[in-house]
Amino acid sequence: MTTHAHHKHEKPLVAVIGAGVVGLTTALLLQCNHYDVTIIADEFPWEDKPRPDYASPKAGAHWRSFCDEDDERAKGYDAVSYRTFQELAKDPESGVKIRDAIDYYDFNPTGHEGRDPWWSKVVDDFKKIPSTNASFPIAYSYKTPVITPAIYLRFLLHQFKTAGGHVQHRKLSHVAEAALWVGTKPRPVKIIVNCTGFQARHLGGVNDLRNFQTRGQTAVVRASWIHETVTW
Repeated sequence: MTTHAHHKHEKPLVAVIGAGVVGLTTALLLQCNHYDVTIIADEFPWEDKPRPDYASPKAGAHWRSFCDEDDERAKGYDAVSYRTFQELAKDPESGVKIRDAIDYYDFNPTGHEGRDPWWSKVVDDFKKIPSTNASFPIAYSYKTPVITPAIYLRFLLHQFKTAGGHVQHRKLSHVAEAALWVGTKPRPVKIIVNCTGFQARHLGGVNDLRNFQTRGQTAVVRASWIHETVTW
């Protein structure tokens, strides 16, 4: 009876596959909400030269809403994210800073002339400003969180480990391999969360062929005098 009671109150064991920003965030939130979480990944943010398909360290990361004006669920997510990153920016170790942002549009994103976008009520210091470009006649300025991905990813991983999370540096050929607990004693994995991104296309048992890469150009420059984001 004693043994049964012990197992009954054990934290549910969760395996999160993938250590990009989605995997790390998912794992951290689960670990902080009374789950026993292990991240299983072939690529972690401690790598000095991550492979090209490990996308998270290369993101041009700042908060900007892309959701439709009538998508209430997505608007809720964006609002929560803005407030969460504001809190993270208070920690100098997070890699998150609050900066001025200017967004240019070639049409009113609300679909209604003269109406401000829904997120004008979410962000700090929102203003409609005169545009300096005739091709993009609408411009807004506001405060936004700007994220340095390499620092932020390591920060998430450190927070996860500090909260008691575990990591396994191994490559899976099939999603079911995540259920094979690698540890001092065998334990049943209750939940597997797939955060493999593009690799879901190649992971056995998933093979999501609808998943595809989109590629962009990122130039990294030394420009310590720039303290704002500009988006067209």
